[in-house]
Amino acid sequence: MKSKKIAIAMLCAVTTTGLVATPFVTLAEQQPTPLADKPDKVEPFKGKVEAVDAAGNTLTVEGKVYQITASTKLTKTGKTITLAEIAVNDRVHGLAKSTEDGKNEATTVMVLPPES
Repeated sequence: MKSKKIAIAMLCAVTTTGLVATPFVTLAEQQPTPLADKPDKVEPFKGKVEAVDAAGNTLTVEGKVYQITASTKLTKTGKTITLAEIAVNDRVHGLAKSTEDGKNEATTVMVLPPES
């Protein structure tokens, strides 16, 4: 009887250890993904606006076209603005991410004050 209890206790210990140890092994085997491989990584941009397409919801800055979405935050002097309020030759800076289809999606665009 005593040997059955010991056998059951050992079986429970081995089973529990295996269940607990498995996640640690799995976590240890996972390799971290470099930040550059993440599709939602944001990159800063800045420069003069070369074109504004309110119908197509795009903004061209220094030769690069940025998609403007409903979630893009557009500001000028701390106030929220619309894409139509941004003009060619305005100086801007912001953040953009690359979409799955290779386009640049602006997450924020801030219109800077005119140069003095």
